[in-house]
Amino acid sequence: MTGAEVAENHYRIQGICFIKGKNLNVLYDSHATHLFISNYCVQHLNMSTCFLKASLVVSTPTNDFVITDRVCLDCPLFIENREFLVNLICLSLSQLDVILGMDWLSSNQVLLNCVEKLVIFPNSENLLKSPTNSKSEPLMNEIQGYLLSSMEIKEEVELKSITIVQNFPKVFPNDIPGLPPNREIEFSINLMPGT
Repeated sequence: MTGAEVAENHYRIQGICFIKGKNLNVLYDSHATHLFISNYCVQHLNMSTCFLKASLVVSTPTNDFVITDRVCLDCPLFIENREFLVNLICLSLSQLDVILGMDWLSSNQVLLNCVEKLVIFPNSENLLKSPTNSKSEPLMNEIQGYLLSSMEIKEEVELKSITIVQNFPKVFPNDIPGLPPNREIEFSINLMPGT
C-alpha cells in the first residue's frame, strides 16, 4: 500500500511512531483488527519475538491469507510523547512499518477524525496501557485468525510451512495426482405414501 492509496481511504490515517528510538511509519487502520509490525522492522531493530502456540491466519483485502507464528510482546511504542505497551504480530508488510488496528484504538480510547486525517488521544499525560488490560490474553493461547485490511503480500506462504500440513502429510500430498475419476452417482428421492 502506498501513501497515495492511504490518502484515498477514509478509514486509514498515516503517522509516525517510535520504537527503540527509531522513527517508524505507522498506519492507524479502523478496519484492521489488531496490531502488526513488519518483519523487516523486527530484524532491523533487533526486537525479541516469541512463537505463538498456534499459527495465525491473517486475511488481506485481496482475499489472500498470510500465515504467521511470531509476536513481539510488551513492546514499548511511543506516539506524541505517550508510551504504550503493545503486542505486535510480525508480518511481511511492504511500505509500512506498524499497523495499529481497532483493538489498540478502542482499548486506548483513541479517536480517528478521518475527514481531517487527525488522530486524537485522551487528555491524560504519559498514558501507559498494557496489553494485559485489553483482549490480548488469547494471543498466546487460542489465536486462530485476524483480519488485516491494509497490507500487501511480499512473499508467498509455502504449504509445507503450515504446522497442520506437517502433521498430516498423507492428507496434503506434495503433488495432486489429478482429478478424481468420473463416477456415476445414483440420486433419487423416495417418497413415503401419504405424506
